[in-house]
Amino acid sequence: MMAAMLFRILIIGIAIAFASCVHAADADLFISPAGNDAWSGKLAQPNADKTDGPLASLDGARLKVREIRKQNATRKTPVVVDIQSGTYFLKQPVVFTADDSGTDESPTVFQSISSSRASPRRIRTPAG
Repeated sequence: MMAAMLFRILIIGIAIAFASCVHAADADLFISPAGNDAWSGKLAQPNADKTDGPLASLDGARLKVREIRKQNATRKTPVVVDIQSGTYFLKQPVVFTADDSGTDESPTVFQSISSSRASPRRIRTPAG
């Protein structure tokens, strides 16, 4: 339990350290309250037809980052996920593992877009 908590703190620390070095224009993926986890996540805003746009959740982005890493295992740049301003409702906790952290040359960075604020909220159900 303690090791898992330390690992999460390490991931957050790495993300914060690299976030100051990365700009929104360099993002690989975007998350937005107006997003959809079935979309590519490569667009900051939904397109006019609402057929593609940002992802809707941290977990959706975590899974897309894994896809990016499988497609380019030798990547030498960070995989950057921009989290847009808004409130995000979590049905369950998002669990990051070593598979999600990247490498020294290509860390995974989740960052809030400059001057925005993301607020995760957990949905409580009668069973949870």
